Amino acid sequence: RFVVLIVAGMTVLSTLGIPIGPLLASAGVAGLAIGLGAQSLIRDLIGGFFIVLEDQYHVGDVIQVNNTSGPSGLVEQLTLRYTALRGLDGSYTIVPNGDIRTVTNLTKDWARAVIDVDIAYEEDLGKAMAVLQEVLGGLDQDPELAHAILEPGEILGVEALSPSHATVRLMVKTRPMEQWRVARALRQRIKTAFEQAGITIPYPRNVTIVQPATEFPSPSQAQQQPTQERRA
Repeated sequence: RFVVLIVAGMTVLSTLGIPIGPLLASAGVAGLAIGLGAQSLIRDLIGGFFIVLEDQYHVGDVIQVNNTSGPSGLVEQLTLRYTALRGLDGSYTIVPNGDIRTVTNLTKDWARAVIDVDIAYEEDLGKAMAVLQEVLGGLDQDPELAHAILEPGEILGVEALSPSHATVRLMVKTRPMEQWRVARALRQRIKTAFEQAGITIPYPRNVTIVQPATEFPSPSQAQQQPTQERRA
């Protein structure tokens, strides 16, 4: 019925001598714009539907969108059309669900605090690792951290060797959202334990090599030497 009314209206306008060509062109452009907008909206709705259906993330999770190229933050709102993220600096970002290709959920079920500790080559690596193990063993005894830790921490071993130090990696399994707090507390405890054990954390150093100065003839001596050789 709607189509019949449109055709009848166009016929009446044509009979009255009103050109309908521009109207048809405008209607075509409007229809194209509406179609493109509807296509984007449908894509967002489908993306949001699968996010909710598959429980990829929900409000309260911390996510990273599209690897490192996209925004990251705390999910404050999730609808079928968009996801709202609150960044660490307080920024509020709206991400259409249709634009989300990959998502990394940093707080789903459990998390890990991963810390790399640099140890100078001048230090005893075995002693340093023993101190690190002692620090890890005391974490679950701390009333402020015990509830945040799911499993005892472990030393994975030497992760890398640089020109000035060896890097030892530690790992602690934590509850969601607790990995950052545990990591900060662990770094503080490691620094204190190293200071008490007399272990120096490597830092940039400049080495200056001083060599004895070589005596060069003065300009007057350099001029006299060829003259003396000619006289000889």
